[in-house]
Amino acid sequence: MPRLRFEREPQSDLPDKSRSIGLIDVYVIYSFEQTEYFAIECKRLADADSDLSRYYVTDGVNRFVIGKYSLGHPYGAMVGYVCAGECGVVASQIEKRLKDFDRAVTAISSSWMWRQEDRFGRIPNLFSTKHTQVGIQHEITLLHLFVSLN
Repeated sequence: MPRLRFEREPQSDLPDKSRSIGLIDVYVIYSFEQTEYFAIECKRLADADSDLSRYYVTDGVNRFVIGKYSLGHPYGAMVGYVCAGECGVVASQIEKRLKDFDRAVTAISSSWMWRQEDRFGRIPNLFSTKHTQVGIQHEITLLHLFVSLN
């Protein structure tokens, strides 16, 4: 049985900012070689802030699409922590943003699009999308979970 190791974004404690911003927020490693892992990217969201929903796509989803995170992996996850508004409203805004966004950025599967996710039980505000990773034509499923900080 592999041992799970959870790591948070590694550069967050570096006062000299010697590493670039944009590393995986939560990194769950489950192989000795550290090549098998589950990546979780977290983004702040608010129902009245369209910039935050754009960042969710460009600085979140797109990092999985281009293979910066989870290249060749079957799954990845996005956690949207909602600091203003209702999770359902914000989830609908993200759905619309993903559907309307440039497909070169999202590479979203037109046959899957945005779905309520039920394979893990009845978890409120859990959705999934599928995307083709650029260059390797590999399909990755992203789980999207929205949690309220209100």
